[in-house]
Amino acid sequence: MAASGWNNRHDVEGYYVYQPWGAEDVATSYTLVSNSGWIEAVDSYWLRPDDASQERRVPNVLPTGGIEPELIQAVAAYFGVLKIIGAEPPVVVMLSFLSVRGFVVYLDPMFRNQGARRIGRDNLLIPGQWSKRWTLMHPTGQRKTP
Repeated sequence: MAASGWNNRHDVEGYYVYQPWGAEDVATSYTLVSNSGWIEAVDSYWLRPDDASQERRVPNVLPTGGIEPELIQAVAAYFGVLKIIGAEPPVVVMLSFLSVRGFVVYLDPMFRNQGARRIGRDNLLIPGQWSKRWTLMHPTGQRKTP
């Protein structure tokens, strides 16, 4: 999740790695490692409108079943980086979905029209979760360690 691109730069906040989109000067994702030690990862690719949703033939979709595995993999990678640079737990992991009013949430595309409800707010801010160690626990019970 977030930037896997080859482009990078430093600025006053820290070090960025970002993935540009086409010929435009627009990034679809970036990861920032700040000078003060926090990591921010942004990915707009998952929530981009497609042609059908722009024409309002189908709703925009928040594909949680697709995002979750990538999120777990990304957080494990960020934990690995923090561990390498000598950071010590605990850490807080926070998740936000911005500008999602009207999106439909589903786990599997096969069931997206069965009782799906549209998101009624602009931003979904998931409360932060503390991790006291560098191991993630997947809902299936699998451990993910960097």
